[in-house]
Amino acid sequence: MEEDSEKKQQQQSKIHLTAEVFWVFFKLGAVTFGGGYAMLPLLSRELCEKKKWLSDEELSTLIAVAESTPGALALNSATYAGAKVSGFWGALAASVGVMLAPVAVILLISIFGVGYKDNKIVAYAFNGIRACVAALILNAAIKLTKPVKINVASLIIGLAALTLTVLSFLKIVNFDTVFIILGAAIAGLIIYSLQDWNRTKKSLRAIKDNEQAE
Repeated sequence: MEEDSEKKQQQQSKIHLTAEVFWVFFKLGAVTFGGGYAMLPLLSRELCEKKKWLSDEELSTLIAVAESTPGALALNSATYAGAKVSGFWGALAASVGVMLAPVAVILLISIFGVGYKDNKIVAYAFNGIRACVAALILNAAIKLTKPVKINVASLIIGLAALTLTVLSFLKIVNFDTVFIILGAAIAGLIIYSLQDWNRTKKSLRAIKDNEQAE
């Protein structure tokens, strides 16, 4: 009886958590203007600060994975975060939740407001929203640097990625964001693996010298 009661409580807790995941991402989808990157500060606030579901480091990983996989950044982020929090059903709930409001709004606009782009009031409102979104994205970018370990390797990778991003933005070179992320991953793998190898080598050498001294 106690085992059945415990299983029932765990199941109810899982259902409640999944419902909470759906509600959080439904709210995020409903108030996010300006694309997936505009969601980053809201993700940080909801998932890291309020709910404590993810750490800043896990959020950085989430964004890197979401950006380097096919699909929209907002949907990929929701799926990854939902899976992290509540498994398969969490991923499904987060994905449906984050897309529900935008799809509904687009459908309503397509039916009732075909000429909304020519509406000056709507245009003025979106000008204000874009300015706000830019500030929020900058704030999120600053927060995402917190879990990064500052050393020579991270500075080199970061500066190289920033340079390629700027050059791509200015259309001097044609570099997709995915390849910049993959390049950073490969560079990190090589550099930090070599650093670990050097540390291990030094440790073994120190142990060997101590044994010889004895």
